Amino acid sequence: MAIHPYGVLVVVGLIVGYLFVRFRSKRYHLTVSDIDSVLVWIVIGGFLGARLYHVLDYWPYYSLHPEKIIAIWEGGIGIFGGIIGGSIALFFWARHHQRSFLGLLTLMAPAFFFGQAIGRIGNFINQEGFGPPADFPWGVWFYESFWLLIGGSFLLFLEKRGILKGKYLGLALCWYGTGRFFLEFLRVDTAVVEGIKVGQILSLLFIIVGTFLIRENVKK
Repeated sequence: MAIHPYGVLVVVGLIVGYLFVRFRSKRYHLTVSDIDSVLVWIVIGGFLGARLYHVLDYWPYYSLHPEKIIAIWEGGIGIFGGIIGGSIALFFWARHHQRSFLGLLTLMAPAFFFGQAIGRIGNFINQEGFGPPADFPWGVWFYESFWLLIGGSFLLFLEKRGILKGKYLGLALCWYGTGRFFLEFLRVDTAVVEGIKVGQILSLLFIIVGTFLIRENVKK
């Protein structure tokens, strides 16, 4: 069985994310067993959400080739679907184990940023996430990786300053949403609905939710 570099980088990103979460777990009163359990839920939920998003994104193709829907080994995942699916799984885990959903999101956010920054390099290898022709060798993925690395570092700084939960998550959503919104202008391989890129619609929703969380927690 062939080993694909893109898949290897995705796994590396997951491992880096796992280590970030595990290293910081004591601050959130979580055991190693808790971390292993919740990450299994997140990986499964995120994987299913990411695949579903990709299938819907390219539905004209998959409607003609339904047997390809489960052909994940051929590639095809969408990060927005992964975020949504992983968050839903995290919500149910938190509810089942009577943990703070916002607290868990706070713990996971930097891990996502750093893990996704590594995973984006796989887009270059797969020749995905590209923009219009240019004279430099990197693609849009490079700018997103750089943006995520800065964002992840910023979140760790906020954590050390004691800025957590609502305001913290709001800033994380605004950071990711803002970067992705503008990068979508460069992407030429993303879905469009009525002339508007789906990625930009979702990015704006992230910014709106993030702004709401920031304002609500500033009032407190």
